[in-house]
Amino acid sequence: MPEDSVLPERELRARLIRRMEDGRLPVALPTRINAGYGSGAQCDLCDQPIAAHQVEYEINDARAAKVIELRQNPPRGRGVCSGTGAVSP
Repeated sequence: MPEDSVLPERELRARLIRRMEDGRLPVALPTRINAGYGSGAQCDLCDQPIAAHQVEYEINDARAAKVIELRQNPPRGRGVCSGTGAVSP
């Protein structure tokens, strides 16, 4: 799938809920979020690589002792995974 393919917001929301229910994404608010340029890591929501021109969010998930990677694409500029549809904040 191309890097900036578009998934409907409904599909992203359903994916978000499934991944929270199965434990792949946290339900609780994180205590720390880092942001920077994309490193090529895979987004934990849309499963696409986070390109260098995209904003990459690293969310520390204390319950699982892991880092969750999410992306934001500047052209739409709102929400998480806006390069693949938008899950608004």
